[in-house]
Amino acid sequence: EVILSCSTNCTLNDNHTYIWYKNGRQVKDGFTKVNKLYLDSVSNEELQQYYCAVG
Repeated sequence: EVILSCSTNCTLNDNHTYIWYKNGRQVKDGFTKVNKLYLDSVSNEELQQYYCAVG
């Protein structure tokens, strides 16, 4: 299992969300209130394709 974490230096309000993307497309189940994305297995090359946004 691989766990990706999203962090920010900004002050977040109470109803913020984390949105995860892979190759510019939103990840299924990637819209969440927690800052972690759990993946069953992923290659090092694929890891570089993931990123998150906070809204």
